[in-house]
Amino acid sequence: MSFGRLHIAPLIAEFLQRYPLIQMDLVLDDNTLNIIEQGFDLAIRATRLPDSTLIARKLAPLRSVICAAPEYPFRTALTSPACLADENCLLYSYSDDASHWEFMPQPETGKQPCT
Repeated sequence: MSFGRLHIAPLIAEFLQRYPLIQMDLVLDDNTLNIIEQGFDLAIRATRLPDSTLIARKLAPLRSVICAAPEYPFRTALTSPACLADENCLLYSYSDDASHWEFMPQPETGKQPCT
């Protein structure tokens, strides 16, 4: 929903002014809906698309960050991303794979996060 509010909603007025014959209903929902069953013509998703007959195009990279309060009492020193496995974490409940975290080197430094 936040992606839609921040990046899609601000563009709607200009889009509809440019294309006045198009009728639009914007539905913002973090659940992964079946767009065929729901009658949608277009969906923007922030996830990997499983094998499907749907046509998909990558619009932009999506990166997440891991944050902790300065007062958080870490159980062990963070020497690698694997150290986070034993920590108490809040996960995004609508994620398809909320319990699976994939870490990649940061492009600007080439170092793993948390090292």
